[in-house]
Amino acid sequence: KTKGLYCDYRASEGTPVYAPADGKVQFRQSYAVNYRKLASYGNNFVFTSSDGQYKVIGAHLSSFNNISLTIKDSLSYPCGQSNYKCTTMILETRDVHKGDLIGYTGMTGNAKGPHIHIEVTKNGTPVDPKAVFTTW
Repeated sequence: KTKGLYCDYRASEGTPVYAPADGKVQFRQSYAVNYRKLASYGNNFVFTSSDGQYKVIGAHLSSFNNISLTIKDSLSYPCGQSNYKCTTMILETRDVHKGDLIGYTGMTGNAKGPHIHIEVTKNGTPVDPKAVFTTW
């Protein structure tokens, strides 16, 4: 289902998620600071294409492929429409090639059912994910 400039793709929990092109993936977990539980995007990743033009966010994964849970860094930001802060724990950053396994769909964070939430920007401007993925 497309809403604005993001897409939610329904999928059974545990469906593999692959890198759409060559680039880097930053693996992350988002927590609600006040509640100490997964919040907002839950287990998520940020993919950056090797040419730096595209950034893809994928959210609500059940798990990542071979990622240690060692925290490399963290960021704090407002959680969507709530008045509390979230902390994003950056777990690892890795070079990937098109078709490499990133992780598995799930329903972490604020997901109400198993799916993957996808957002894409090109040179910092939001674009329709469906238009981008048909060219890759």
